[in-house]
Amino acid sequence: MSNIRKTHRYPDLTNGGKAKVFDLNAAKLFKIDIEANRKDVPKDYLSHIKMAYLEEDPTPSHHAYG
Repeated sequence: MSNIRKTHRYPDLTNGGKAKVFDLNAAKLFKIDIEANRKDVPKDYLSHIKMAYLEEDPTPSHHAYG
């Protein structure tokens, strides 16, 4: 695969490039609002707890008490 990329001078396929090719183009085609779906509230309890944790200050102090 690397030889084909070098021969034809294709750029590296980064995560941003993959998102643009696969996610964002399909979203435009089907008229899906990406930002609204990314901020959608998850249905399961664990994801809900994780979102609440990330909304607060998610940097732990790593202090040991006791």
